[in-house]
Amino acid sequence: AFVDSGDAIVEQNEDNNILISCKNCEAGSALQIENDIEVKWRWKQPGSNPAAISGPPVIASLGPIDGQNIPAVIFNNSSAHSYYDFQGELMALRGDTGATLFKYYDAEHGPAHSSGVAAADIDGDGLTEIIVAGRHRSGTPAGNLLAISNTGILKWDNMSNAQAWSTPPYSGYVSESGLSAIADIDADGNP
Repeated sequence: AFVDSGDAIVEQNEDNNILISCKNCEAGSALQIENDIEVKWRWKQPGSNPAAISGPPVIASLGPIDGQNIPAVIFNNSSAHSYYDFQGELMALRGDTGATLFKYYDAEHGPAHSSGVAAADIDGDGLTEIIVAGRHRSGTPAGNLLAISNTGILKWDNMSNAQAWSTPPYSGYVSESGLSAIADIDADGNP
């Protein structure tokens, strides 16, 4: 049994325990966190809408900030405008202070409100780009991806490819929820 590491609970049939999970484990107290943790900064969305961060934030270097290589905290704020318009707002904050580096929002083909983000140098220029799923203003999931520069400028939108993917024989439900991922799938050294 999972919680009976000492075999103290009698079972009707002990022979049916094909796999003993954590046989040598003992229950203990929960992990204790040291009291010296200090909150350096906390981000609060301006305005009346409560913040709703979609997916985990990504920590990445967006290049020198004030001459220093300071990491940025990048996330998709899903309630920056109206939750019901399905548009998100890509946010990049200074990792050391929480100050806003940039916000990316496009009313026509903005980030989907429920999309997570990924960050990497995708074009070999030495600068980090951010990938996030797009969403057409009509509310129809588009299935496209947006590449945003390290300064918050749209580099590309693959909407034309996404439209081709959503027509027969490939048509079906397209969702922009979930996390984006960047990988070198052909092992050529480039994502």
